[in-house]
Amino acid sequence: MVALDVVRDGYRQVNLIIQNASDPEKSSDIMQARGKLFTIPAIGKYVVFVSSKEQVEEASSAPIDQLSFNEAVDERDFIQWLLDATRKKTPQAMTRLAQHVMGLMFGGAHQLPMLLSFAMYNLCKHPEYIEPLTKEILATQNNSSSTGYEAHDMPLMDSFLKETARLNPTIILTMPRKVMYPFRFSDGTVVPKDNWLCIPQQAIMEDQQYYDDPSTFNGFRFVRQDEDGRATTSDAGKGRLFTTPTFEFPLWGSVRRACPGRFYVSIVARIVLAHFIMNYDAKLASAKTPQSLAWSFALVPHPMTKLLLRKKSE
Repeated sequence: MVALDVVRDGYRQVNLIIQNASDPEKSSDIMQARGKLFTIPAIGKYVVFVSSKEQVEEASSAPIDQLSFNEAVDERDFIQWLLDATRKKTPQAMTRLAQHVMGLMFGGAHQLPMLLSFAMYNLCKHPEYIEPLTKEILATQNNSSSTGYEAHDMPLMDSFLKETARLNPTIILTMPRKVMYPFRFSDGTVVPKDNWLCIPQQAIMEDQQYYDDPSTFNGFRFVRQDEDGRATTSDAGKGRLFTTPTFEFPLWGSVRRACPGRFYVSIVARIVLAHFIMNYDAKLASAKTPQSLAWSFALVPHPMTKLLLRKKSE
């Protein structure tokens, strides 16, 4: 087994443990059967789950030409995408690959906690949304045909998160691009070389041209009713889902090349927020505390904001 196969095997094992997190006995059995933690020198000093020490030794000693730089593989995952984009197949490529993985992980780690911080603030500021969201969570949990916390199972939650992100984008200006040579747009506008272009996503998502009463928080703004009168966000062609990039909602980047991590952020945010709603009562320590703080072109939760939490069983 080569290094990349070991890494993929580790990811699969971690996913198994996560999927069975609600069953401590089964999760423990998986961990005992799958082995211990080791480092893999071939990709740098990063810890992953592997099946045995022998596999690590075999992986770390594998020749560079065996490290799955192979276009004919069946794996279509994050690691393979990076391999496909690697131009020079050199011994240093594995180290660079590990650096890219860690860099992208850290680069995408901020969206989820900040989105959840803003969402919890909005729940405290607008408690009228707690009851309908609670009913939706219970209906999802009691629905045997439900696939889990998917967007189509929780249209109210999906809309609530999207509206939260619309008014609180973590970046005010997005998709910066440097002009490498003079460029002329279709309307005749010319941008000289060495200038920078950005998308003013906060201004776009608060533009009355695209949103009715854009400065007002409307948690169910993107919810519509289907033919049976049930709430839904799957209005064909309207891009109402939180994970759907549109020109009016550029949070995830461009329409053609949107952030691939948006599905992870969306589903984990629903899981965490559902747990928060079902298990805690919360309120703002001070109603006067501002929601956000603008720092350069970033919009972050205000550091002075405090929530008072109490377990619902208490």
